[in-house]
Parts: sequence; C-alpha cells; structure tokens
Amino acid sequence: MGVSLPSARQPGDSGESPEYRIFIGDGSYLAPMPITKRRRRTAILLGASVLVACTPGPAETSPGRPGGDRASAPTANRTARAGPGAQASPVPSSRPVPVSAAWSRVTVPKTAFGAQLLDITATGPREAWAAGVEDAGENRPGDPVALRWDGIRWHRMPSLDVPHDENDFSFETVNSLDGVGASGPDDVWVTGGGGSRAFAAHWDGHRWRKERPFGVSHDHFLFDVETAGRKAWFAGSGPSGPMIVRWDGHRFTEPEDLGERGDRGMLRDIAVRDGHLWAVGGTESDASATGNPLVYHRPPDDSLYAEPSVLKEYRGRLDGVWPVSKTDVWAVGLSYPEPGGDGERPLIVRWDGSRWNRVDPPFSRGVLRSVTATGPDDVWFAGVDADHPRQPLFLHFDGAGWSREYGPPSHPYRDGGHPAREELHPVWNVRLIRVPGTTELWAAGSSEEGGYGEGKPFVLRRRPVS
Repeated sequence: MGVSLPSARQPGDSGESPEYRIFIGDGSYLAPMPITKRRRRTAILLGASVLVACTPGPAETSPGRPGGDRASAPTANRTARAGPGAQASPVPSSRPVPVSAAWSRVTVPKTAFGAQLLDITATGPREAWAAGVEDAGENRPGDPVALRWDGIRWHRMPSLDVPHDENDFSFETVNSLDGVGASGPDDVWVTGGGGSRAFAAHWDGHRWRKERPFGVSHDHFLFDVETAGRKAWFAGSGPSGPMIVRWDGHRFTEPEDLGERGDRGMLRDIAVRDGHLWAVGGTESDASATGNPLVYHRPPDDSLYAEPSVLKEYRGRLDGVWPVSKTDVWAVGLSYPEPGGDGERPLIVRWDGSRWNRVDPPFSRGVLRSVTATGPDDVWFAGVDADHPRQPLFLHFDGAGWSREYGPPSHPYRDGGHPAREELHPVWNVRLIRVPGTTELWAAGSSEEGGYGEGKPFVLRRRPVS
C-alpha cells in the first residue's frame, strides 16, 4: 500500500482541499481523502508506492548531532517546481517490534466509524484535550470531535457541529477540528473548518463560543492554535499563502498575511514562548511534493511585519515546532522523495540563535510529526517509521544521544470479518505533548481502518518505568 500525491491544487482553488489517494499493490486505489492540517501529516509510503520525485536534497550529517549541513534562514523567494517521477518503496515489516513498557493505551469514548484524533494538548495532570474528526470516509466529510481528560478518564465534549445562527450563513457546517490549544480549563481554543471558511471556537469552562476570524471571506484555512494568558495565535494559510491571526483577549486582530512577502504555502504548527512566536510549514502544497520548509519567527520587540524564511537547502516541509528557549528551537517534518530513493525521510532542524542546523535522527525512512520538550536534555519526537509503520514511533534526545521507543500496535482490522485475515493497519498520524509539572507524555493519533481510508483513533500515555 502507498500514497500518491496526484495534483498540485492549492486549498481554495475550487473551494475544496487537495486530496490524497491511497494506492493498493494491484494498482487500484481507495477513496480520495481530503487533506486537513493533520491529514497532511498522515501519509507514509508503504509497499509499492507511486511517488512524486524531487531533486536530490543536501548531504547527510552525522547521526544525533547538529551537523555541517548548516542552513541559514534566507528571505523567502519562490522556488521552481521539480519534475515528477516514479519509484518503488521496499515492503515494510508487518511484524510488530517490542513495545516500550512506559507506553500504554488509554481508553477513549466511543467515536463513529472513520475517526481520527489530529491534535492533543495538556495544561497539567488533570487537564488534557484532544481534537479531530469522526464519521469521515468515502463521500462523508465527517463531524468534529473534542475529548477532554479530567485526571481519571477521557470524556466527549458537547458537539460543535451546530448552527451558530440559522439566519447567519457565514457559518457553514464544521467537519473537523485540526488543532487544539489550552492555557487552563476555562481557556481552550479549537480550530478547523468545513468548506472554505476558517473556523475557531473557545471553551470557557461551560460552553463553546464559535468564531469566524475572517467573517464571510473564503479561502482561509487554520491548522493550529497556541494559547497563553487569555490570548491565542492561529496559523494557517490565506489566498496569498502563509498567514497568522491573533485573538487579543477580546477580538481577532488584522491577519498577518505572510504570503505577500514569502513563498506561497501554509503554516502548519505554531508555538509561543516568552513572547517569541515560532511557526513552521512549507512553501508549496503537499499535493505537488515540492517546495521547501518554511519558518517564521517574531520576537517580542520586532515589527508585526517580520518576514518568513525559507530553508532552501532542503526539499520538504515542517509539521511541528517546539521552542526550548529563544536560542534553542526544534522543528520536525519530512524530506520529499528523491529520484531513485525509497520514500520520504524524516527531517529535524534546530535553531541555535543564528541559524538552522540539520540533526540526523536514528532512523532513515518515514516522517516526524511532532516535538515537545522540558529542556535541552529532554526532547521528545513522534512520528512513523516506514520500516515499522503499524506502531507509532517515539524518539528521545538527552542532549548527547538518542533512544528509540515504539508504542502499542495499531488496532487490528478483520478483512471481511474473517479472523484469518486479521492484520494491523498503518499508523496515519501521531501527535505528542508533555504534561506540565510531570515527567509524563500524552500522544494521540489514528490508524487506517477499513477500505476507504477511514481512521481508528488512539490515545497513549507515557509514564516512566521505575
């Protein structure tokens, strides 16, 4: 099984998001899957895949260390598209590898078929949130789903898929929640959408308040949200490309349209620490499998019109960012396939206060989706190892070297209900967050289930083993 990236359509070109098609070894394919923020992160190249090839990337650096492949952060400029190509990927192992004793699966409320958890956040041991979509599949755009951890168990939160006002046509149906951020039990933001209008909602401890940050304007998409001190920052894309918009505690401010100064593309993840804002993404649509990683940094004393930077040394994108300090920032994602290569490769870059340096992870095929940390010697990464795609992968960097852990296997799926045909399906995506005030971690994601790319959600918890 593999994933092809069939077109270069940008969100908003036709009022819809681009689509992935999941190909089977016999040449047939599953139903197209709309790409939301996290669905853009879900494709792992498995089996004999049809791939869109790109020009060769930079040389490898020494494993586990910021290497000689040092990328400065130049001003953004539009890059040329690479020509398409095709290649075959080695068949991944179907046998599970040993599961780390520290990771365990946590029961979540029942969701409708075709569910995915696309983001997770935590404010403490007794407060965590996960967001995503359910009842999604062939010819079904899905419904939003939000879950909350109360210190004992996960609960479903009240539905967001209700009209704000039956006479207010600026509110279309909300199909999915792509991002969630929280600063406390009464200050939680989610973002996502349906159709071509961006959507956000705030939980005040009692009820949801729905918002349209751009009013009735079309072709705006929000993929992530960060909260702090009753304020919130949202990252995504607009008609011109990458974009950030802020909630100042009372209203949405004028959007920061970065596309006019940078390359067309989108921002996929955002983080704010000590007044410094960091956001990452890519310069082109996933569907084209071209473009370069995009990073944006706005310090507290800088102008509102700080420019995004393109890491032209790499061909790929960044999906997650985590600032340890203003001079130590990690970002993760993937490098697009190279001609004659064997699929996507993980990409890690680290900011040292003056430039981005590439860091080699301890695996060579697959993707990294998320990063979180408590300090420079305690950094965690989540993704999927293409050689073991049926289990989520977790990496730990202790400041000097790497360790690798695998979570529990994905949910089994019985083909046609026959036990003899039971198999584990690949993990689509996995997101990771540290639990403040503890040494614990939460992870949330989904695995494929069934014949139309529908997902099966999971939540994992890591507690240190004594």
